[in-house]
Amino acid sequence: MATLESNIIVGLEFHTFPEVEEAIRQYELANYVDLYVRSSRTVQAMQKRAPKRTFSANIQMAEVDYACIHGGRNYSSKSKGARPKQR
Repeated sequence: MATLESNIIVGLEFHTFPEVEEAIRQYELANYVDLYVRSSRTVQAMQKRAPKRTFSANIQMAEVDYACIHGGRNYSSKSKGARPKQR
């Protein structure tokens, strides 16, 4: 795995998914952010979409998109909206 201080740059390649997860964890710690998996696609699902494309047998995920918790996740209130009388 490439040495990462706190930067993940475009074009950086990883050989295993645990390396990706570790790089994301290091990035979160170094930059004080919290990322989540917005969407992902397995190799089997990707081969259905692109049958001519070949993938290594060693990988499980073809695509994984990460996003910051502040950047795009819709807020859903858990409140019922009604409060009891305050007297």
